[in-house]
Amino acid sequence: MVRFRLVLKAVVILLAGSGAGLVYNALSASGIPLQTPRNVTQAEHVNWSLYLEGIRASLADAKAAFDSGSALFLDARMPRAYAAGHIPGSLNLTPHELNQKGRKRLEGVSRDAHIITYCGGARCQASVRLAHLLTNGFGFTRVQAFFDGWGAWAGAGYPVAKGADP
Repeated sequence: MVRFRLVLKAVVILLAGSGAGLVYNALSASGIPLQTPRNVTQAEHVNWSLYLEGIRASLADAKAAFDSGSALFLDARMPRAYAAGHIPGSLNLTPHELNQKGRKRLEGVSRDAHIITYCGGARCQASVRLAHLLTNGFGFTRVQAFFDGWGAWAGAGYPVAKGADP
């Protein structure tokens, strides 16, 4: 009987704590979404090669935007790859992280800002997925995918930076 009461008290405390946490999350300005927006989950089922038409940035396009400072570069690779080398000034943001840290990182970025996404190279589709999510899930209107990515950039001898994302 004593053991049953102890278990019952533990369950009540667990439920009360979970309920309080959910209420706080719902009322907090910095609460995390409990569901992924529908349009973001649908992005997983896109034929990425078809999506590239009209948004592809060439190596020359990326370099011109870098030189003029006219674009925000988003590196869609994993943090370890980003730390090993990336386009100077770029931010590290994978498609999977977009819902968690992406909203906060892109908070002050205008929806019509020029954004260029990139990843490891032509075999990596993370840059195209990220571009799709930014346009269809977040409303950015001037997003391009630098499909040849980091491999082409570094191979061309263009400026590189190393270290973790600030």
